[in-house]
Amino acid sequence: ERLVGNEFTYMTPSLPVHIEDPLERVKLTATSTAIAKENHNLPGPTLLPSWLTFLPPATTPRIFRMQARRVESAMVMNLTVSNVP
Repeated sequence: ERLVGNEFTYMTPSLPVHIEDPLERVKLTATSTAIAKENHNLPGPTLLPSWLTFLPPATTPRIFRMQARRVESAMVMNLTVSNVP
């Protein structure tokens, strides 16, 4: 287990931006986020960071470029969340 440093992971909730009613949009966002969090925790939230430690540094740029070209990547937005005690 890491004592210091940053960890990287991601979740993929769908955001119901097509819903006009703000209250309904918030409810659907909460549901979507809960599902994404559960799906993220099923394999374990440390699985992706653990795999990334085995990536050879020379291959990292190529892998991220390939990922960026995927159609699904056009729908991904970044959100940084910090949990600093």
